[in-house]
Amino acid sequence: MGIYRTWIIMKWEMIHILRDPLSLIISLFMPFFMLFLFGYSLCFELRNMPAAVFDMDQTHASRDYIETINSTPYFDVKYHLASYQQCVDFLNRGTTKLVIVIPNHFSRRISENLPAQIQNMVDGSFINSAMFIVNYLDGINANYSAKIISNYLDKKGLAIDLEPVKISVRSWYNQSLRDFTFAITGIFSIVIMGFVPLLSALAIVK
Repeated sequence: MGIYRTWIIMKWEMIHILRDPLSLIISLFMPFFMLFLFGYSLCFELRNMPAAVFDMDQTHASRDYIETINSTPYFDVKYHLASYQQCVDFLNRGTTKLVIVIPNHFSRRISENLPAQIQNMVDGSFINSAMFIVNYLDGINANYSAKIISNYLDKKGLAIDLEPVKISVRSWYNQSLRDFTFAITGIFSIVIMGFVPLLSALAIVK
């Protein structure tokens, strides 16, 4: 195709766009609108998720464990349940995706330096959300367990580093690990691909 024929097609398309301001507005503003709409509405992070607790121990140790979970930016302990049936009902109704059950021997097992079992009931209907919840709970529980061990060693007069191997992490290209930065770059190409056939359909209809 020669330069002259290319110029003729460009000129014809420019005239068509100027005669159809609606297509111009859609082609210029709608992709950016959809990009930021999806970028701010889609969230892949776990933040302040409502959680329920069934504390059968009702001791200082159990309340301290609940406060440890509640003080993180990931979970918000909003519901304190009084029976195991309530735990099942909350999960069935979708009121919460996480119910923490603390047994009545929790404080005694810790005071006797024995492992204490805590039941976490997680809604697994959405596998990605369930995996996020389980992973965050594992991290919180590991930190809480390390604190108990550290206090025990301090009472014995022992100084042991519970983390002999430490890692230093530096994230490239998204140092703040913002979910928005990740979403925008992925959605941009999808939005552009979706608007190409839309604009072609509008041109054919016109």
